[in-house]
Amino acid sequence: MRVAVVWPGSSIPKTRPMPEIRQGEVWLASFQEGWERPAVIITRNELNKGRLILVAPCTSSRVDERRRLPNHVFLGKGEAGLPEDSVVQCHLIHSM
Repeated sequence: MRVAVVWPGSSIPKTRPMPEIRQGEVWLASFQEGWERPAVIITRNELNKGRLILVAPCTSSRVDERRRLPNHVFLGKGEAGLPEDSVVQCHLIHSM
């Protein structure tokens, strides 16, 4: 997992210099609702240099139940640097 935080309304992580953001990477993201969690970058690479990036949030809550659902993708502990088993919530796409 990348350690930079993408702030709401901005596609620019608050680190210097600007690291490259790639589709499929997991970044720690701060969402407008006030929560911070890992998120998978889903925007294609050609568009990640712009002002808008699309992400799907991850959660480690109720993984065994959610991993069976068609709109969740399981990521095991250690995958993409995640500290515990998680699922990507593909139905909760956010723009940053």
